[in-house]
Amino acid sequence: MAARSYCDAFNDVSGGATHSHPAKPILGAEASATLRDRLVEELKAISSPEDAAIWAHRILGAKNSLTEVDATQVEDAFRAKLATLEGINGRRNRPQGSRSGP
Repeated sequence: MAARSYCDAFNDVSGGATHSHPAKPILGAEASATLRDRLVEELKAISSPEDAAIWAHRILGAKNSLTEVDATQVEDAFRAKLATLEGINGRRNRPQGSRSGP
């Protein structure tokens, strides 16, 4: 599945909008920043797009309790991780000796 599809899935489970957050975050600024840092750290251990999709679904409630700024940072980190994973998978799936580009 392409990185765009996983990002779409992440947005679908979070309400369909690119940045879907509750009107009033449940967490205060300090607690939100702490949770944001933990979620971004968790992303580092993810090694496949499939694991990323499972992770996104699992942490959705927590992400939606963040401040808008912190939630956006988690979403951006998620997209960056997917882009990296898709790039790695693309290189693994390319036949040996094939080149991309001219």
